[in-house]
Amino acid sequence: MTMRIYAYIRINSNIDDLQKEKESFISLLASFDHKVHPKRVIFELVSVDKPITLRTIFLNLINYSLEEDDFLIVKGIDCLGSSFRRYYHLLS
Repeated sequence: MTMRIYAYIRINSNIDDLQKEKESFISLLASFDHKVHPKRVIFELVSVDKPITLRTIFLNLINYSLEEDDFLIVKGIDCLGSSFRRYYHLLS
């Protein structure tokens, strides 16, 4: 089976320029030589305060899209929420 690469970024719901943020993230991936298919770059417009267990896009990615041996790039640990324990429990 071939490894697929996904990238996830949480974008703050009060951001002014959504397109600029998306372009910046894609540029960041390219600068590290990560070749991610555009359909596998996942953006979620949500406040950092929303618990990870209520983030539909992220949960669908984890539960239905990712398969064994796939690789997930997350822009930063803060994209997953403000509680380390909450997302550690979800991913373990």
